[in-house]
Amino acid sequence: MNMSRYIECTFHFPDNQEFCEILMADLADLPFESFEDFGDKLIGYVRKECYSEADVQRVVDSFVASGYEITREVKEYEPQNWNEEWEKNFEPIIIDSDCIIRAPFHKVEGDFRFDLIIQPKMSFGTGHHETTRLMVKQSLEIGFFGLKVLDMGCGTSVLAILASKMGAENVLAIDNNEWAYDNSLENVVVNHVENTSVLLGDESLLTGKQFDVILANINRNIILEQLKVYASCLTNGGILVASGFYDHDEAVIVAKANEYGFSVVLKMTENNWVSIKFLYNGS
Repeated sequence: MNMSRYIECTFHFPDNQEFCEILMADLADLPFESFEDFGDKLIGYVRKECYSEADVQRVVDSFVASGYEITREVKEYEPQNWNEEWEKNFEPIIIDSDCIIRAPFHKVEGDFRFDLIIQPKMSFGTGHHETTRLMVKQSLEIGFFGLKVLDMGCGTSVLAILASKMGAENVLAIDNNEWAYDNSLENVVVNHVENTSVLLGDESLLTGKQFDVILANINRNIILEQLKVYASCLTNGGILVASGFYDHDEAVIVAKANEYGFSVVLKMTENNWVSIKFLYNGS
């Protein structure tokens, strides 16, 4: 039972999605465990024992020094059963009548090819965000059977688990957030996907590895930074599916992907969020 005391930090700034994503990434390293994004406001939650006022102020100062206007408010919560609170708002997600993403306490109503069980513990990737749904839809279009798959920035590892259940030979899930890493380990066990490994870290863990499919639901800046690495560890004719960015970011991501030998195969959108399936033809 998670009865920790939590700190809530609310950051106010001009409506700017790129700015919000960078701020969220910096805070996740502190380590904030979950976020609510309202466009011009970001709310982050961190355990009191992990909270450092000096570290948070350092992040804020770095943005102010770059010319951004940012203010914040801090609130402390009394201990309560946070998992129970989270569970109250966690509803099953059904995608294309083929796949259900649910918590262990949900009863399955209906017949689904893929039943994905996700422990609702405030990690990214429960299926409630547009980009996760888009990535699942893209995955359902891919024949994973016998393929080596990477889920980069895995969150809950819902995409890794789906790939495994769709017949992938082996799956590697990586996230640099310790909360997501721990949650992924639980979800892999609960779903009985023995061919799925979870690592805590970043793209440096990809050195010397080869994959047939890379699933990257992260954000615009990280995808742009890591495209070269993805190209280096994808087999020729391999697939990259990327999301975590808006439609106005599509052009710059496609242009950079083209430089590294990727070509667009399929695009899906939901509420201005985009997911693109690329084919790697070698650079």
